[in-house]
Order: sequence, then C-alpha cells, then structure tokens
Amino acid sequence: MSYKNFTLRKIKDAFGLDEKTQRIFAEIIPITASDILKGSIKRGLKIPMESEKVRGEVLIMPILLEIREINKDSFAIHSGENLDIDSAQGLNGECDFILNKANTLEIEAPIFTIVEAKQQITRKHIGQCVAQMIGAERFNEGRGKKTAAIFGSVSNGEEWLFLKLEKNTIYIHNEKFYIRYLEEILGVLQQIIDFYK
Repeated sequence: MSYKNFTLRKIKDAFGLDEKTQRIFAEIIPITASDILKGSIKRGLKIPMESEKVRGEVLIMPILLEIREINKDSFAIHSGENLDIDSAQGLNGECDFILNKANTLEIEAPIFTIVEAKQQITRKHIGQCVAQMIGAERFNEGRGKKTAAIFGSVSNGEEWLFLKLEKNTIYIHNEKFYIRYLEEILGVLQQIIDFYK
C-alpha cells in the first residue's frame, strides 16, 4: 500500500480524520503574473496533455517557479521525490511536488505544501494528496519542526483544488481555482507561503 492507494474515504477511516468543505482562504489578493509565466501557460495549453507528468511540467511547475521567484527563492521545490514515512500505514511513495521552507537539495523540514498533478480531480486523488499531507506532517514532527497546518493541492494545471490539514481535520476549499484566473492561484499560493513566515 502507498499514498496512491488512498481514496478520501480510506484515508479518513484509516487516520480518524474529519472532513469539512469551507472557504479556507478568506480574502485572496491576486498577484499579477509575469509576461514570461503568461506566455509559458499559453504555450503549454496548446500541447496535447495525455499524461499527468506533462501537466505537471508545462502547467504546474511554471506557476510554482513564479511564486518561488516572487518570494526571492526562499523555499525549495522537489519534483517526483519519494516521501517514505511509514510503509505499514501506506505513508510511502512518490509525491509530484513537495515545497519545503529550507532552500536545499534534500527535502528538509518543514514541508508546507504538497501538489499532486492529475488528469482530473476526483475524491480518489484528494485521498492520495491527503495521505501525502499526513506523511509531510509526520516528516516535520519527526524532525522537531511541527507546523500548525499542512496545505495541499490537487491540480490538472487548469483547475486547482486546495486543501488544509489541521489537527485531525481535512479542510477542502469550497471552490476550485481556474487557470484563466492565474492571478488568484498565485494569490492563494502566496497566502500559504505567508502562513509560514
């Protein structure tokens, strides 16, 4: 068993989580996207995207790089790394994107965001992302860097659904964010980063 085997129902049952759908981000301040990012997204949307890997590379990564640059490269982005915490509980496997506060080659605590690239956003994929968020939470705790919350997102690049794990509750933002509102996606990502400053 690994992260990818969890549905939302399975992860809630396995770890005794409550689920709430509500507005996680109160006031979203849009951030103007650079012309480079806009051009990259425009070109990316023209590519046939038959795999999650392509979606992650051409739509998600440019957005993460933009928000990293806005924040003066103050955090690291790890792509396709394993986060093996507890294989007996299924908390192991590959994560599409892990963001951690230390700007290092190795994954260091605290991890603050997980982004899971998918072809579509389903309850199964939400469960996988939540499992990775629990893995990140335990990773932080094991290194003495417990955080108040872990954020996550399931995205196909064109749609973003944001999550927050706090104590034993998984909060699911009550609306998706769409690539045509790129500035709002950047604004949400900035709120997450600001949460850890």
